[in-house]
Amino acid sequence: QSFVSKKKLKKWKTKGSPCVVIACLSARRAVQVLKELAPLNVRAVKLFAKHITIEDQVKQLEESPFGIAVGTPHRLLTLAEQDALSLKDSQC
Repeated sequence: QSFVSKKKLKKWKTKGSPCVVIACLSARRAVQVLKELAPLNVRAVKLFAKHITIEDQVKQLEESPFGIAVGTPHRLLTLAEQDALSLKDSQC
């Protein structure tokens, strides 16, 4: 098992490569996961197709570091193929 501290998540500064990536089978489940993560007060990015264009997500990943990324497998793969999302610095 891998665990990442809340302190490390808050200090994460690597743009385009979140510390933790969570893949959910549906956008609905991803929303539920994000709601559960909200009390941690850690920057999390939504990476699924519901109401967010892929161009907006690419821009978000380029402009800001996120400790956690939550998304659907297809969107995560698409972003990785476009080199907008990198997993090289991700911890788990």
